[in-house]
Amino acid sequence: MEVLHRIDSEITNRCNAACPLCPRTGSYPHGISEVVHKTGYRDVEVSTIQKILDSHSGQNLKHFSYCGNYGDPFMHPKVFDIISMISSYGITQRFDTNGGMRTPRFWTEVGKLPGVAVNFAIDGLSDTNHIYRVKTNFDKIMENAEAFIKAGGHADWVMIIFAHNEHQVEEANELSKKIGFKSFQTKISTRGFNLSGTTPRRKIAIPKSKEYQPPELVDGYVETPVSCKAIYQEQFFITPDNMILPCCHVHSEVAKNTYHVKKPDSEFYNFLIDKNIKYDLDKYEFDEIVSSYRDNLNILIDYWSKRLIPICNRICGSNRRNKVKAIRGDIQERLR
Repeated sequence: MEVLHRIDSEITNRCNAACPLCPRTGSYPHGISEVVHKTGYRDVEVSTIQKILDSHSGQNLKHFSYCGNYGDPFMHPKVFDIISMISSYGITQRFDTNGGMRTPRFWTEVGKLPGVAVNFAIDGLSDTNHIYRVKTNFDKIMENAEAFIKAGGHADWVMIIFAHNEHQVEEANELSKKIGFKSFQTKISTRGFNLSGTTPRRKIAIPKSKEYQPPELVDGYVETPVSCKAIYQEQFFITPDNMILPCCHVHSEVAKNTYHVKKPDSEFYNFLIDKNIKYDLDKYEFDEIVSSYRDNLNILIDYWSKRLIPICNRICGSNRRNKVKAIRGDIQERLR
């Protein structure tokens, strides 16, 4: 956080999919969760990102990444404007997406932009990808990915392994080679699973092979010192509703407290409130927010050492975390 080199972001909470273990999926109208229901659809303005890039704190930015707690970045109505603007600053970009939206023509234009890499989250083949990536179409995803790659885009295939697709790893890897993906990576996800190896949503089951099972299931839950990626990756995270947070993992807790969703963790949110952290871009300039965090960094480090923030303990202070393995190619800048 001393010198800001990276912005991680969720520029929209819109999504074309309905993945059963995703925090945006719920029982409200259109299948959304209570958080998204209460916030409404939110998109970071192009001008907001422009101000961050032009701020004093943003002068050393080298990388901009896009994740998806509640949305997919390519569902942002003006995502191409954002990508091309950031690219013009010479800042590299990496996206996480299911790839099932827009047209091959759009993806061709994105593929022409310098310094843009895309992780396509494709969890199986034509007969399995939709089991988890609900509402997506495998053929459309392949068309989009191929258009992006043929235009010169850097694409990586990232496959979450479940019981229903673990037999397809090698076949998917071969297909990724044929299409031109730079790498093929398997992802072991802990989201939604408990130590019995089950999840209550849609009966999505973990793999039978221990090679693809979550570490906490194989080894039991193991605590480690909290290692905050906001510090070692020198980053901040921007949410769809213009909050600046250390990382994507604390976003859900802050959102649930902000919008009064039932029974959220509150320790990190309380830290923000108690220490009067200026984290809201609608109220403060980006430089003010960065300074506010830096002024309280020693307090936050003390909280981590005493394990006072449960979300940090779980994600960055234990073996309950996602694992990504490159079957082919290199793992580049994996952020979660």
